[in-house]
Amino acid sequence: MEPTENKPSFMDRGTLVAFAIILLFWFGWSRYMDKQTPAVTATPVVEAKTGNAGAPAVNRKDPMAPTEAKAEADPANQEVVSETLLPYKDDTWSFELSNRGMGIKDVRLSNFKSRDGQTIQLSSAKEDPSFATGLAPYDKPIFFNVQQTAPDTFVGKATIDGTTIEKTMKVVSSKYAVETTIRVTGLSAQHKGISTRIADIMTEPTSKKGFFDP
Repeated sequence: MEPTENKPSFMDRGTLVAFAIILLFWFGWSRYMDKQTPAVTATPVVEAKTGNAGAPAVNRKDPMAPTEAKAEADPANQEVVSETLLPYKDDTWSFELSNRGMGIKDVRLSNFKSRDGQTIQLSSAKEDPSFATGLAPYDKPIFFNVQQTAPDTFVGKATIDGTTIEKTMKVVSSKYAVETTIRVTGLSAQHKGISTRIADIMTEPTSKKGFFDP
């Protein structure tokens, strides 16, 4: 065996000098790359806190945030008047035209009879009118000032918060239809458009059941 003192040491002078040169080269290269690469500034993140834990924060000054409609735009604040009904009748059918949204109610088909010989009735006068017009997003009918301009034509006008609505209804009895035209002027930002409400409940037949009825 050779004596251990004759073996060269790993940490001799040459190794230390080479290690120092590598460190200096790495440090210089890092400084060079830092100067070549532009610094990126991180965008600060601001967390808004509210009194309610877990509730999402809302930036009140954000122009993209949804805004609530003004209370005065609600048709409920329109001058409340009593409901008036204008009757319409011809040889084909009959109904009553309400000033509430200019909807129709108490529709009766003159040429159709039940087994008891009664005229078919599609809706009752006690129910809400069908095809009543309102201002979206509200689900309430508008009170119109209605006039019958011709035997088969009705025209109604209403004004709410600067918005004027004119509704014209022309009865086409040959098709059991009412052709409707609505014109809106001065639509404010609070209103989203025109809505039409259809009554959910129609009058059920009250005649006696037939032999094959369950």
